[in-house]
Amino acid sequence: MSWTNFYNSADRPKKADEIATFVHKQIFDRICDQTLDRVASEKEGEAKTKIESNLKTLRNKTKALLGMLEFFETLGTRMSR
Repeated sequence: MSWTNFYNSADRPKKADEIATFVHKQIFDRICDQTLDRVASEKEGEAKTKIESNLKTLRNKTKALLGMLEFFETLGTRMSR
C-alpha cells in the first residue's frame, strides 16, 4: 500500500504513528461540528426530530467504529512487539 500523496499536504502528519490521531480528529471535527446541531435546532416538528435522531445515531456509530479502530491499533502494536 502506498501513501504517496498523503504526506504532501502541510496539514497532515509527517510520521506514520501520527496518522491515527490525525484521522480521528478529522472525523471528530466533522461529525461533532456545531453547525449540524444549529441547523437541526432551526428545523421544526418531524424534520427536527429526524435530524437530531440521525445525528445521534451517526455520532454513536462513529464513536463505536473509532473505538474498534483504537482496539485494533492497540492490538497491532502489541502483536508487533
